Parts: sequence; structure tokens; C-alpha cells
Amino acid sequence: MEQAILSIQSFVSLGHVGNRAAAWALQRLGLEVWPVPTVWFAHHPGYGPPAGSRFAADWLAAVLEGLLARAPLERCGGILSGYLGSAGQGPVLRAAVERVRGRRPGIPWLCDPVLGEEEGGLFVPRAVAECLRDELVPAADIVTPNRFELAWLTGIEVEGPADARAAAARLRARGPGTVLATGVPAAGGGIGVLLDRRAGSLWIETPRLPCRAHGTGDLLAALYLGWLVRGAGERAALERAISTLFAVVERTVRVDGRELRLSTAAPRDRTSPRFRAVEL
Repeated sequence: MEQAILSIQSFVSLGHVGNRAAAWALQRLGLEVWPVPTVWFAHHPGYGPPAGSRFAADWLAAVLEGLLARAPLERCGGILSGYLGSAGQGPVLRAAVERVRGRRPGIPWLCDPVLGEEEGGLFVPRAVAECLRDELVPAADIVTPNRFELAWLTGIEVEGPADARAAAARLRARGPGTVLATGVPAAGGGIGVLLDRRAGSLWIETPRLPCRAHGTGDLLAALYLGWLVRGAGERAALERAISTLFAVVERTVRVDGRELRLSTAAPRDRTSPRFRAVEL
């Protein structure tokens, strides 16, 4: 039975962030996508203040009601959430998760707590950040903060894998079973990702490439969840997600792209992962 992913996050007309990145990744893995936008912008904020709309909470609720009333929920294999347009969307998202889980108990909810980045700090309203910290992150199964977001959520500055592990443990103590922390500095100038869960921690690192495109975190979250839904274990899902992401970034840098080059040049599903995880 073909499985589907409910993906509730941003949509942009120009660029590959939010649902534009997630849909490519999930469909590439043979999964159906039910995308629901929290905002619709002309482009991502990397180009400057975007034109578009932040959808009201009642609009989002109506779209989800219409979708979930008719969608074959027995085929829903996971839920992915990302950028929120307002704090009022938080309870709507929680209600949708609970409704789907009423039909599919135990399916994973991956919450990407999109808050900001090191260069500019928070780029969402404070109320959105607090909603994520206090309501959504604790209720999710998997959270995927970047280095800045992990520090903001836990109060622990992240300078390397040991700091990331301490911060991830603090975050897990508040509810989520798995923390996938991205953008962690690695020895020798590389960059790493920490997968921390009750069973222990996995660490995977790659060279740091001069990529100026946005959306790498959105793409990684979708790839990781997609591989889990496809039946891969956590280690295999991490290794395949990172390897595909790196191939996309490598191609983007090669052409000096301002947007991620989502191309069939990335490794196919049957390709052995280029990068391997180690236990910490």
C-alpha cells in the first residue's frame, strides 16, 4: 500500500524551502504527499521581505478539516511540520495530528522547529517561537533543530558534538523521543549532525561546503522522515538522508546556485550511502 505524508509548512513560489523541498524529497522516495501551506510567499526571506500571505488559523483549520475528512487516513505513514505563520496555527496543528493518530495510532510526527539561524537570530515572531518551545516540540516524536534553534530551545550553547548531545538530552527530557540536531561544528572545519535518542547517539559529519541556498534543513527533515516511513532503521535513514542532502548541496555549489538544485543527479535510492554514522 502506497503511504502518504501529511506535510504542514510553508510554501514559496520561488525557491526550494518548506513544502517545495519536502514534496520533492518525499515523492522521490515513492511517497504520496498531502501538502498544506501555513504561508504562501513569493519567495523565501533570504531575498528580503516577501510578498504573500500568512494564513489565519481558521483558514488552516478549514483546509485541514476538508483534507482529513476525505483523505484515506489509513495510508498516512507520518506527519511533517515546519514553518508556522502564527502562534494561532499551533493548536490547529496539534488537533490535526491527534485526528490522524486517531486512525493511525503511533505514526511518527516530525516537527522541524523553524525559529531562526545563527546569522540573524530569531526570524519568527516571539509568540511563534514560544508556541514551538512550549507546545509543539514537547508533543512531537522527532524534532530537527539547527544549531541556533537547539541552543535557543535549551539554553545550552552548541560548539561541538558534546554540547549538542547535552542540549539534545535536555530537550528530550521535555518530551520528544528523538532529536536530530543539524549544523553542529565538527573537528577540522567540517559540519555534523547528531541523532540523539534513548538508545544512544549517532554522529555523522561531512565537509562544510560554501552553500548560500536556503532549505537544507527542510530537505533533511523530509528525507529522514521519508526513509523512516519507507521502513529504514534510524541509522540507515540518517545515512541516506545526509548522503542525498550532500549531493544536492554539492551540485548547488558547483553551479553557484542561490537555490538548491533538486535534480536527479542526486544519488538514487539504491545507491549505498556516501557518509556513515558512528556511535558517540
